[in-house]
This record gives sequence, C-alpha cells and structure tokens, in this order.
Amino acid sequence: MGGIDNIVLEAGDILYDTITGDIAVLIKRTKSDSYRWSYYTQLNEDGSYGTYAWKMFWVPPDRNIYTEESLVHMIDSGRLVLYKSSQSK
Repeated sequence: MGGIDNIVLEAGDILYDTITGDIAVLIKRTKSDSYRWSYYTQLNEDGSYGTYAWKMFWVPPDRNIYTEESLVHMIDSGRLVLYKSSQSK
C-alpha cells in the first residue's frame, strides 16, 4: 500500500472486490466540475478543478459510478485488486 501515485486507471481495467467477491470493468472516465460524493477536487489537465468519475460494469449488477479518487484509495488499501487490461502501455 502507499503507492497511489503509481495507480493509473484505464478503460478496460478490471477490479476485484476482496470482501464481496464482485468484479467490475472500467467503462468510461468522465470529468465533473462538482461531484457530490468527493471531499477533494483534483487539478485537471486543462488547469481547472474538478473530479473524475468512472462508469463501471459490475458483476453481479449493482452500483456503477465511483469517483476516481475513491477507486484509487480502495486499491491502495487492498479493498480492490486492480488487473490492468492488455491495452495498457
């Protein structure tokens, strides 16, 4: 743990929830100028502040949008395991 700067999420990546056994595929990353579930905003590439959110497909079907910040912290804490897609560079 402690390597959140090294966690890069991309469409096609797979997440495994170590507690529930659920599996998710990252579908699409979107930018939101305000996102009600995030306490921290991020500096975007264009210099503006906002939060990124990921649309996800879960098996079994359940929740489907999380902030990028929350996903990175859950990966770092060990709650989620990240499996990179073969498209990663």
